[in-house]
Amino acid sequence: MKGDIYPLVLLNFYCITGVVNISSKIIKTIFFYVMLQILFKLMFILLHINKFPISDSLVYILVTIVLYIKFCDDKHFNFTFDKKYIIPTCLLLFGMIIVCDILSELSLYMFPIKSSFYKDIFENIGNEKPLKLFFEVVIIGPIFEEMVFRKIILKELLNKHTKNIAIVISALIFSLIHLNIWQFFTAFPIGIILGLMFYETDSVFLCIIFHSLYNLSIFLNFDIHKTNNIDYIICFMIGIFITVLGLKLIKSKS
Repeated sequence: MKGDIYPLVLLNFYCITGVVNISSKIIKTIFFYVMLQILFKLMFILLHINKFPISDSLVYILVTIVLYIKFCDDKHFNFTFDKKYIIPTCLLLFGMIIVCDILSELSLYMFPIKSSFYKDIFENIGNEKPLKLFFEVVIIGPIFEEMVFRKIILKELLNKHTKNIAIVISALIFSLIHLNIWQFFTAFPIGIILGLMFYETDSVFLCIIFHSLYNLSIFLNFDIHKTNNIDYIICFMIGIFITVLGLKLIKSKS
């Protein structure tokens, strides 16, 4: 189990030693993020609510509400975004789908899943009812994570650090909280892109839409066809080019 808790141990080490200057508010947010999920899930088990298909989604909704009320300084939430960001966002989305598809396969090649613990987790996810999985992955998950990691954590980091440092730290926290090396390969770059989007547009709603559409591509098992290493490299470079183009367009329109 050492490998399972390593990411949290590493994060705590950095926080304690001050290598990464993370405020007490962010540490409390992460602590509540983890503990509230455990608390609500235990409560649902005791009340037999966990038998309902939407129990996990309800946990995420309750945790988001508590964290939003307790830690979010800016309670205003805008359900709109400027139409000028539609094309750049689409470019970013398509570019990151290509990049992360390749990074995902790279992670499995470098670190084959041997642990029965993780095999069981991924198999259980695959065996979920499609409607339930869609609701959790495409709708609730993006709202929950963007409100916590961009609206609260990144916003706080931007108050204390430069843009680049704040975005990298928030992406690092976002990727480590998934607690497995395979998702780290994709969660970290996605966290960087979402951080840049949030910084340039100041719209968490746009981040939620991007995150939701990206997760939808995973839900639909979108895959870039590759036959050899040259194809991988070409596809990866195309994905990087499209992503950079999308970032430049967002920055130019900000």
